[in-house]
Amino acid sequence: HIKYEEFSSFLAVFFLPWHLHPVTFMHFYAVAVPLLVPSSRLMFTLEANLHFFRQDEQLHYPGWHGNTQFLDLEEHLPSPLWDRPARYLDTNQFLFWWDVSPMRQRPGVLFFESCADMLSQLASMDNRKISLEMQEAYAKYVQHNREVLLEGLQILGLQTSPE
Repeated sequence: HIKYEEFSSFLAVFFLPWHLHPVTFMHFYAVAVPLLVPSSRLMFTLEANLHFFRQDEQLHYPGWHGNTQFLDLEEHLPSPLWDRPARYLDTNQFLFWWDVSPMRQRPGVLFFESCADMLSQLASMDNRKISLEMQEAYAKYVQHNREVLLEGLQILGLQTSPE
Protein backbone atom coordinates (compact mmCIF):
# COMPACT_ATOMS: atom_id res chain seq x y z
CA HIS A 1 0.00 0.00 0.00
CA ILE A 2 1.42 3.37 -1.04
CA LYS A 3 0.32 6.54 0.70
CA TYR A 4 -0.99 9.29 -1.57
CA GLU A 5 1.62 11.69 -0.16
CA GLU A 6 4.37 9.41 -1.53
CA PHE A 7 3.17 9.54 -5.15
CA SER A 8 5.02 12.74 -5.99
CA SER A 9 8.34 11.28 -4.82
CA PHE A 10 8.49 8.90 -7.81
CA LEU A 11 10.57 9.91 -10.83
CA ALA A 12 8.19 7.99 -13.08
CA VAL A 13 5.54 5.26 -12.90
CA PHE A 14 5.09 2.21 -15.09
CA PHE A 15 1.31 2.02 -15.18
CA LEU A 16 -0.37 -1.24 -16.22
CA PRO A 17 -4.10 -0.56 -15.93
CA TRP A 18 -6.38 -3.33 -14.74
CA HIS A 19 -9.19 -1.58 -16.62
CA LEU A 20 -9.52 1.48 -18.85
CA HIS A 21 -10.63 4.04 -16.26
CA PRO A 22 -8.55 3.48 -13.12
CA VAL A 23 -8.81 6.19 -10.49
CA THR A 24 -5.18 5.74 -9.47
CA PHE A 25 -4.10 6.92 -12.92
CA MET A 26 -5.61 10.35 -12.27
CA HIS A 27 -4.01 10.40 -8.80
CA PHE A 28 -0.57 9.97 -10.34
CA TYR A 29 -1.46 12.41 -13.11
CA ALA A 30 -2.63 15.04 -10.60
CA VAL A 31 0.76 15.05 -8.87
CA ALA A 32 2.47 15.19 -12.29
CA VAL A 33 4.45 11.97 -12.02
CA PRO A 34 5.54 10.95 -15.55
CA LEU A 35 3.50 7.90 -16.55
CA LEU A 36 4.59 5.12 -18.89
CA VAL A 37 1.59 3.18 -20.21
CA PRO A 38 1.42 0.30 -22.71
CA SER A 39 0.71 1.36 -26.29
CA SER A 40 -2.66 0.56 -27.86
CA ARG A 41 -1.22 -2.50 -29.58
CA LEU A 42 0.52 -3.81 -26.45
CA MET A 43 -2.52 -3.12 -24.26
CA PHE A 44 -4.80 -4.97 -26.69
CA THR A 45 -2.40 -7.93 -26.72
CA LEU A 46 -2.26 -8.02 -22.93
CA GLU A 47 -6.03 -7.82 -22.59
CA ALA A 48 -6.73 -10.38 -25.32
CA ASN A 49 -4.47 -12.87 -23.54
CA LEU A 50 -4.96 -12.04 -19.86
CA HIS A 51 -8.64 -10.96 -19.79
CA PHE A 52 -8.35 -8.56 -16.89
CA PHE A 53 -10.74 -5.89 -18.16
CA ARG A 54 -13.96 -5.23 -16.21
CA GLN A 55 -13.98 -8.33 -14.08
CA ASP A 56 -16.17 -6.27 -11.77
CA GLU A 57 -18.80 -5.71 -14.46
CA GLN A 58 -21.70 -7.22 -12.51
CA LEU A 59 -20.96 -4.88 -9.62
CA HIS A 60 -20.75 -1.71 -11.72
CA TYR A 61 -22.99 -2.59 -14.69
CA PRO A 62 -25.57 -5.16 -13.53
CA GLY A 63 -27.89 -6.17 -16.32
CA TRP A 64 -25.95 -4.26 -18.99
CA HIS A 65 -25.59 -7.07 -21.54
CA GLY A 66 -24.76 -4.56 -24.27
CA ASN A 67 -27.98 -2.61 -23.77
CA THR A 68 -27.28 1.07 -24.53
CA GLN A 69 -30.79 2.33 -23.73
CA PHE A 70 -29.86 2.88 -20.07
CA LEU A 71 -27.30 5.50 -21.02
CA ASP A 72 -29.14 7.00 -24.00
CA LEU A 73 -26.15 6.28 -26.24
CA GLU A 74 -25.96 5.90 -29.98
CA GLU A 75 -26.68 2.39 -31.22
CA HIS A 76 -23.25 1.92 -32.80
CA LEU A 77 -21.44 2.58 -29.53
CA PRO A 78 -19.66 -0.62 -28.46
CA SER A 79 -20.44 -2.17 -25.11
CA PRO A 80 -18.00 -1.21 -22.34
CA LEU A 81 -17.98 -4.89 -21.32
CA TRP A 82 -16.20 -7.76 -22.92
CA ASP A 83 -19.02 -10.25 -23.28
CA ARG A 84 -16.63 -13.00 -22.58
CA PRO A 85 -17.68 -16.60 -22.50
CA ALA A 86 -16.32 -18.19 -25.68
CA ARG A 87 -15.79 -14.83 -27.38
CA TYR A 88 -12.59 -13.23 -28.52
CA LEU A 89 -11.91 -9.61 -27.69
CA ASP A 90 -13.19 -7.38 -30.48
CA THR A 91 -10.45 -5.03 -31.73
CA ASN A 92 -12.79 -2.14 -32.58
CA GLN A 93 -14.60 -2.42 -29.26
CA PHE A 94 -11.35 -2.38 -27.30
CA LEU A 95 -9.79 0.47 -29.32
CA PHE A 96 -12.92 2.62 -28.96
CA TRP A 97 -12.82 2.42 -25.16
CA TRP A 98 -9.01 2.62 -25.00
CA ASP A 99 -9.02 5.83 -27.07
CA VAL A 100 -11.50 7.54 -24.70
CA SER A 101 -9.67 6.38 -21.57
CA PRO A 102 -7.84 8.93 -19.43
CA MET A 103 -4.55 7.28 -20.35
CA ARG A 104 -5.03 8.18 -24.02
CA GLN A 105 -6.60 11.59 -23.41
CA ARG A 106 -4.05 13.22 -21.09
CA PRO A 107 -1.03 15.14 -22.43
CA GLY A 108 2.38 14.05 -21.20
CA VAL A 109 1.66 10.33 -20.94
CA LEU A 110 4.34 8.18 -22.57
CA PHE A 111 3.44 4.97 -24.41
CA PHE A 112 5.73 2.00 -24.88
CA GLU A 113 5.61 -0.97 -27.26
CA SER A 114 7.84 -3.32 -25.25
CA CYS A 115 9.87 -3.59 -22.05
CA ALA A 116 12.97 -2.52 -23.98
CA ASP A 117 11.11 0.54 -25.31
CA MET A 118 9.92 1.41 -21.79
CA LEU A 119 13.46 1.17 -20.38
CA SER A 120 14.81 3.26 -23.24
CA GLN A 121 12.21 5.97 -22.59
CA LEU A 122 12.96 5.89 -18.86
CA ALA A 123 16.65 6.41 -19.57
CA SER A 124 16.12 9.35 -21.91
CA MET A 125 13.01 11.11 -20.61
CA ASP A 126 13.06 14.71 -19.45
CA ASN A 127 11.11 14.25 -16.22
CA ARG A 128 10.87 17.96 -15.47
CA LYS A 129 9.53 18.85 -18.92
CA ILE A 130 6.96 16.03 -18.83
CA SER A 131 5.91 16.92 -15.29
CA LEU A 132 5.40 20.58 -16.23
CA GLU A 133 3.31 19.58 -19.26
CA MET A 134 1.17 17.38 -17.01
CA GLN A 135 0.77 20.12 -14.38
CA GLU A 136 -0.42 22.59 -17.00
CA ALA A 137 -2.83 20.09 -18.57
CA TYR A 138 -4.21 19.04 -15.19
CA ALA A 139 -4.80 22.66 -14.16
CA LYS A 140 -6.81 23.17 -17.38
CA TYR A 141 -8.72 19.95 -16.70
CA VAL A 142 -9.63 21.07 -13.17
CA GLN A 143 -10.61 24.55 -14.37
CA HIS A 144 -12.83 23.10 -17.12
CA ASN A 145 -14.56 20.79 -14.60
CA ARG A 146 -15.04 23.70 -12.20
CA GLU A 147 -16.69 25.76 -14.94
CA VAL A 148 -18.97 22.88 -15.95
CA LEU A 149 -19.96 22.29 -12.31
CA LEU A 150 -20.71 25.99 -11.73
CA GLU A 151 -22.77 26.13 -14.92
CA GLY A 152 -24.73 23.08 -13.78
CA LEU A 153 -25.34 24.65 -10.37
CA GLN A 154 -26.58 27.84 -12.06
CA ILE A 155 -28.95 25.86 -14.26
CA LEU A 156 -30.31 24.13 -11.17
CA GLY A 157 -30.65 27.47 -9.42
CA LEU A 158 -28.22 26.50 -6.69
CA GLN A 159 -25.61 29.10 -7.66
CA THR A 160 -26.54 32.62 -8.72
CA SER A 161 -23.26 33.82 -10.23
CA PRO A 162 -19.86 32.38 -11.07
CA GLU A 163 -17.22 32.82 -8.40
